[in-house]
Amino acid sequence: MMYRIANGLLEVPISNLTAISSTRGHGLQYLVPFARTQCYQRSFFPDTILLRNSLPQSAVS
Repeated sequence: MMYRIANGLLEVPISNLTAISSTRGHGLQYLVPFARTQCYQRSFFPDTILLRNSLPQSAVS
């Protein structure tokens, strides 16, 4: 689902997806939103962005 959202295949507002440039990992990373509570930290966007950022370049593209 994150692949579809990031590539515009689903019509989901992506205002909370902020692309970042990093010298580590791949160049297609997103900023993980701040999660004050454990409940929000394990919700879709924070958890999925964290997992996606840890994938190798070949898996992301």
